[in-house]
Amino acid sequence: MHKLSLIAVLFLHGCSTVDLRPDEPATDDDRRVGEKLLRQLADAHGGRSAWLAARVVRAKMSDRWKNGFLHLVGGPWPRNGTQFELTLLTGRDNGRLRFTDVDEPDWGIQNWRTYKVEHGEPVFKQHKKIAFWIPTTTYFVEAPFRVQEATTVYRMSPATVAGRSYERVFATWGDDAPQDKIDQYVVWIDAETHRLAWMKYTVRDYGDWMMGIMAYEDYVEVGGFTLARRMGTVDKPGGKRTLRQMTVETFEVEVDVPDEHVVPRPDLRGTKH
Repeated sequence: MHKLSLIAVLFLHGCSTVDLRPDEPATDDDRRVGEKLLRQLADAHGGRSAWLAARVVRAKMSDRWKNGFLHLVGGPWPRNGTQFELTLLTGRDNGRLRFTDVDEPDWGIQNWRTYKVEHGEPVFKQHKKIAFWIPTTTYFVEAPFRVQEATTVYRMSPATVAGRSYERVFATWGDDAPQDKIDQYVVWIDAETHRLAWMKYTVRDYGDWMMGIMAYEDYVEVGGFTLARRMGTVDKPGGKRTLRQMTVETFEVEVDVPDEHVVPRPDLRGTKH
């Protein structure tokens, strides 16, 4: 299924390496301002420290792909538009997903070890689909707070879409040039509200030539945080919907469940790659 997805994207975008860096090299001032903008972004959404202190966040949501064929060749879920409950440990790439409209075991990932819950017990086995899609989904939900973790950050030139001004920040880890397995991001921040508007990203896990743009919309206030209820891919900032639309019905923060709900075997650890 994933091979078909890669073929479809390859046909649409070609196979050259995607590089999200600006044409001009960054200056020290660009780096200073970029870091400041990402701090302002996190603060506008409720604050990174507060988010990490919330510990457990739960989102009841769905993920609908543009059509059945696209979901067939690239979607991870039992069916298109599947509804699920995602419980995540903030800032830690650990999450557990419970399907609410199909008969499917819970999926989970802890410290890059994946499992399914069968007859009430976690059964650990490496599932590539779980290892990619739970951390990816949680990262999109947490993006305003998590992108500040990047070690290479700098401001790009501002941009205007439909008469509204946006700051743009490049973010990655280590060298800013394209790297194997390390993604690049361009974060579009509303210049007035300091909220996340769009995030352009690479998908190195599936190919040097893969990228997307996620739009963040329909913000709600939950427990002191400003969170997007709609996250969907678009062809360009302010453009048309393309591949998928994630919709959150409800958020809960500081959920009263032990870490063991998501990390049932803390002694088991793995690595991302």
